[in-house]
Amino acid sequence: MDAEFESFRNCNAGVNCTGNDLPYAPEFKIFASAQYEFSVGSQGHQMYVRWDYSDTDGYFTHPENTPIVREVDSYDVNNARVGLISADDTWDVAVWAKNVSDYDHLRMAELNFFGVQRGHYEPPRQVGVTANYRF
Repeated sequence: MDAEFESFRNCNAGVNCTGNDLPYAPEFKIFASAQYEFSVGSQGHQMYVRWDYSDTDGYFTHPENTPIVREVDSYDVNNARVGLISADDTWDVAVWAKNVSDYDHLRMAELNFFGVQRGHYEPPRQVGVTANYRF
């Protein structure tokens, strides 16, 4: 996506932001997912393995497009899940991980009121178990 301001004069204390990239608008974002399912045991239970991948190009977080201070580098995220589903679909259980590679990437960069840089990071690797029972 090539999103930019057609005209934006005086975007911040007289700064002309015409032609700058829109905030939080990467040129591309890619998502891919793969899932493999197979039967396990004689009861007919189904097991699955799933992998999700996303890649986000770098972007600016402010109309001024200030490099380094208000710029987020490109990053990718990998998630994984392994689950078991009962033959009659009344229950399922899954083990999952988000941000498998535990990559510490910035998703927001900004200057606060005092001119000090601050930012928000994606959560670190998270691992969990999910169980469902349907009545």
